[in-house]
Amino acid sequence: MNPENETHKTVKNSCHASEDFYKDFSSGKKSSSAARNSPENVKEELVISLVQSDIANGDIPANIAHFGQIIASGTADLWVLPETFATGFASTAPSLAQKDGGQVLQWMKDTAAAHSTAICGTVITEDNGRRFNRFYMVDSAGKVQHYDKRHLFSYGNEQKHISQGTERPVWTLLGWKIMPLVCYDLRFPVWSRNDSEYELMIVTANWPESRITAWDVLLRARAIENMAYVAGVNRVGNDILGSVHTGHSLAYSPLGKIIGESENGTECIVQVKMSYSRVHNIRDKYGFLADKDRFEISM
Repeated sequence: MNPENETHKTVKNSCHASEDFYKDFSSGKKSSSAARNSPENVKEELVISLVQSDIANGDIPANIAHFGQIIASGTADLWVLPETFATGFASTAPSLAQKDGGQVLQWMKDTAAAHSTAICGTVITEDNGRRFNRFYMVDSAGKVQHYDKRHLFSYGNEQKHISQGTERPVWTLLGWKIMPLVCYDLRFPVWSRNDSEYELMIVTANWPESRITAWDVLLRARAIENMAYVAGVNRVGNDILGSVHTGHSLAYSPLGKIIGESENGTECIVQVKMSYSRVHNIRDKYGFLADKDRFEISM
């Protein structure tokens, strides 16, 4: 597939949203503590671009060329690509699995370095003879962090082709702590329970239009219950299994307000700005996380 053809239409900034919940923060009781400033090693304003795009089924060269053009066209601290952005959701095709990330991970490293940015997205990865739906984040210095999808979609027989992840990492980028989730993980709130571990949750998905109401509601719920920013990117178009995807890429504030949303059904970029000091000031003010239940997650 030629990346210039109509399979991938021109992606443009159809929605550029900045964080706006001053009214929420200024209302209600006053916090007894002074407002926090960001630590010196933290970037106060994090700019994230959610890339809502179609994916050419099984065509790695075309897909990475397509996403490379998008990243070259703008600036952001972090670009979030859809789940299985290089292949589409084709877990039944062993030939598409990348050994230890393969050419797709190398492309992520090269592109992040070339544009002084960070990139994240999932790659079907072969590791010691097993395949994982591996969510990589690569920064401009070449640092690689990854998370293997924990909750495999049994309704679609994902567990027959993909191995379950066994670790629950929290990533770091520019001083921010980030909880990575992959698609079906979003349905399981215990897994992402925030013990003041992170400021931002990132969800990458191939979430079908038939269940899109759940996607919208669950993203918002994860933001509210964890008092964290939540950014979710979803693909558009039809996959090899015949599922229809209409996007609904969204970002929420720690109080559950929409701070960025896509033009649904089309390829677009949603860019949002997030404030490190505000998320911590809101937590200091309301104190909801201090009242959480205590438990441990068994892997």
